[in-house]
Amino acid sequence: MVRGNLRGSALRGAIASVCGVAFLLFGYDQGVLGAVIGLESFRRDFDDPDPNLEGIIAAIYDIGCFVGAGVAFMTADRLGRKGSITVGSWIMVIGTILQTASTEKVQIIIARIITGIGNGMNTVNVPIWQAESFKAHNRGALLVIQSALIALGHPLSTFMGLASRQAEPHDEATDCFARLGGKNCTVNDPQILHERDEVIRSVEEERKLGQATWGEVFTEGKNRNISRVLLGAGPYMFNQWSGINSLAYFLPITFERNIGLSTELSLIIAGVLGIQYFCVSWLPYFFMERVGRRKVMMSSAAACSFCMVMISIMLYIDTLATQWVFVAFCFLFFDFFSLGILPVSWMYASEIMPLRTRNKGVALGVAGHWISNFVVVYVTPGAIENLGYQLYIIWAVFNASFVPITWLFYPETARRSLEDMDEVFRNERFGLTKTRSPGTRTKALHDIDEADFKRADAAHVEGDPARTSPGVL
Repeated sequence: MVRGNLRGSALRGAIASVCGVAFLLFGYDQGVLGAVIGLESFRRDFDDPDPNLEGIIAAIYDIGCFVGAGVAFMTADRLGRKGSITVGSWIMVIGTILQTASTEKVQIIIARIITGIGNGMNTVNVPIWQAESFKAHNRGALLVIQSALIALGHPLSTFMGLASRQAEPHDEATDCFARLGGKNCTVNDPQILHERDEVIRSVEEERKLGQATWGEVFTEGKNRNISRVLLGAGPYMFNQWSGINSLAYFLPITFERNIGLSTELSLIIAGVLGIQYFCVSWLPYFFMERVGRRKVMMSSAAACSFCMVMISIMLYIDTLATQWVFVAFCFLFFDFFSLGILPVSWMYASEIMPLRTRNKGVALGVAGHWISNFVVVYVTPGAIENLGYQLYIIWAVFNASFVPITWLFYPETARRSLEDMDEVFRNERFGLTKTRSPGTRTKALHDIDEADFKRADAAHVEGDPARTSPGVL
């Protein structure tokens, strides 16, 4: 049975359009590296590769295409034309993202191989799909048009390289800050120049040290890397060990097994709770910066602990009235969780990690989050069955523990720039934090001394390399 509503010429036109884009991409990918390999940013990022390395980076793509053709040889009949093209296209998407994100020579070589594999699969399947979809009287003409699109891909990639070259002026960073600042900000505003210079100084310091290694992430040093990794991972753990997914993953089952509601009613209540959860989760937008991460986290954890205690008590008493109170406190738990633990857990690590180890540090925190998620979800059905109301006492204890932990160890990040947090951690040793209130970032920026502005602007105009080096963002 054929799915979809397109028929006849409309269907063939849609297929031709998809194939045309694929043919255009064949040519584009063949020429795009040549268009960017001479760019200043490319040569700087990859340590000015010599001709031999340039040849390897360019040609390795074709090895990937060779492998992709072999993959198509083995899988095309099983996956079908559409299935093979879909898989090949997704492989190209992944490879392209990896190329864009590459900072090391080995990375871009591997990424180009991956992209080539996807393209190799498509170069096998796209022409076959088109040939099989069109009648003999117009098949040849269409293939000529499509082959012309391959040729069009080359100049398109060249002009994209030209456009990329125009996107590399020294003032791009300043312009970016001005646009982020709002419609009333200009590139000459003292606040904008101050923010730019802070970031540039931080980036230049990081560049002098080179790229961070995994070993560095697990050492303390002057930047207190391991302390920040552990503190950053904490809120991710708070998220999971609050018990949120012990409820969320199994909410209908929880209502059925704990208080005996019908399957239909359990699903309805769980759906309504989910909608309320979504709506309430927007509220921290209005107070997060003013109140601060610490107070929001501690208040949320304390309230969640109270809800878990009440849930446990209601299950222990187990009357018709307490069953509905149990449901009410489930609603409240989700509300309080979304007001604090939820938003803070996803923002805190990225706010405290130094630029040099930010990716690796946040990655470790997220990895811990998902491992914890797995454990919590895995044990929940058995715990509901065997522990009953006592399961929620465990979650209550965990939530209660987050309050003193946050108060003692977690510095406040609200209204502090990422560079400000570097100073916070350099001035504190691992242990009790002294930074417990939101910063005064807005006031400080508006109080910048006029002389500082003039010095910053003069350095900008004179071309101070520490301030105007391209591509620092």
